[in-house]
Amino acid sequence: MARVTFRSLIVGVLLFAANGTAMAQGDLPESETDKWQFTIAPLYLWAVGIDGDIGLGPATAPVNIKFSDALSNLSGAFTLHFEARKEKWNVLADYMWVGLEPSATLPTGAPLNVDLDMQIGELGGTYLVTEGSPFVEVLAGARYQKIDLKASPTPVSVDENWWDGFVGARITGQWGNWKVVGRADVGGGGSDLVWNVSLLGDYRFKNWGSVFAGYRVLDYDYSSGSGASRFVFDTRLQGPLLGLAFHF
Repeated sequence: MARVTFRSLIVGVLLFAANGTAMAQGDLPESETDKWQFTIAPLYLWAVGIDGDIGLGPATAPVNIKFSDALSNLSGAFTLHFEARKEKWNVLADYMWVGLEPSATLPTGAPLNVDLDMQIGELGGTYLVTEGSPFVEVLAGARYQKIDLKASPTPVSVDENWWDGFVGARITGQWGNWKVVGRADVGGGGSDLVWNVSLLGDYRFKNWGSVFAGYRVLDYDYSSGSGASRFVFDTRLQGPLLGLAFHF
C-alpha cells in the first residue's frame, strides 16, 4: 500500500470524482420536425485528467491527476444523457454519480479510509437558429454539483453543493452517417466562473443507434467558507469521451 500525505489523498479523491457532466449531442432535425425525437446515452465514459488547486481549510495544494491513478478505487458509477427534440426546441438532461473508497497509509503509519460520493446534474434547452448543415443552436441551462466526502479515522468531512447557470451555443454538421458536434458555454452562480467546451464525432450505424467519441474541457473556479471551513475547487477537467447513443 502506497504511503501518501493526508492532503494529497483527499485532493486526489476529490479530483477524480469531479468528472462532471459529459457530452451534449442532438439529432439533426428531420423533415417531420413536428414529431418528437429522443436520444439517450447511458453509461458513457469521460476519461478525465485534472489540473488545478484544491483547498481544504488553510491548506491549498496544486494537483495534476490522471484518470488511471484513481480508477482502482472506484466503488460505483452511473451516467446518463438524454435529449428530446420537437421542431426547433430541444430539452437536454445529464446526470453523473460516482462513488470512491480509496485507502492509504499516513506518514504516522495509521490507515486512512475515504468514502466519497460525487453527483453532477445538468438541465437545459436549445433553440435552433439556423438550418441546413451545419446548423446552430443557442443553449441555456443550470448545472448542479455535489461533493460528499468523509475520511476515517480523521474528523475531516466535506459536504459541498452548488448551482451554476450557463449560456452558450452548439453547432452540428452532418455528412451521411457521420456527424460532428461542437459545444461551448460559460456561466456562474455558485462558482465565480465555470466554462465548458466539447467536440464530438458521432457515427450512426443504425436508425436506432450511434457511437460517439470526442474531447471535453470543464473548468471550475469555486470557493466557499473561511478558516477551517474553507473549501476551494479551482480546477480544469479534460479528457476524451466515448459512448453509445440510442435514438427513437
